[in-house]
Amino acid sequence: MRKLFVLVAFVFLSISGYSQIFSTGQTLKSGAMSVGLEPAVFGSDFGFYFHGGYGISSGADLGLKLGFGHYGNAYVEGNVEWALITSNPYLSAKTGAHYNGNFGFDGAMLLTFPVSRVYLTSGLDANLDFYSADQDADGKDELHTNFPVWIPFGLEVYVKKQMSIIFEAEVPINGGGTFVGAGLSLYF
Repeated sequence: MRKLFVLVAFVFLSISGYSQIFSTGQTLKSGAMSVGLEPAVFGSDFGFYFHGGYGISSGADLGLKLGFGHYGNAYVEGNVEWALITSNPYLSAKTGAHYNGNFGFDGAMLLTFPVSRVYLTSGLDANLDFYSADQDADGKDELHTNFPVWIPFGLEVYVKKQMSIIFEAEVPINGGGTFVGAGLSLYF
């Protein structure tokens, strides 16, 4: 039954989406920390992200992301990731919020298959973004929403026990740009 669940989850996740996750379906151990740097291209804009993580308990971690360059605004995101399956393959869920001139919520699901020192990841990342647009007839700003979704392709290669290189590409399903990034992650 568990193998069937994992197979169905992987098929579902592979046809869903994901954006700038810089992570796998495995959470940090309690008390463990991670830091990462990732240059990336989103559409035609170049950006740079700083990532941080902290294991708050067995099977849960906090994440923080700061980004610069895309659309001329700073990007700030906070999230909590929960481990749903803690053995091969790994499955986790993330919830969080971000701000880049506009506010939004994040929801993600990541499925990871480790093969020796290489981790292959796919998943789901859907954002619910809120933004103001042109004023209506009464002169008030109108609140709009956007729900972009991407298809992920992630690869994490451990070059040392506490250092990995992460490659990721996300192809938009709707309303988002293509994202390609690669960076270094250190674990403590």
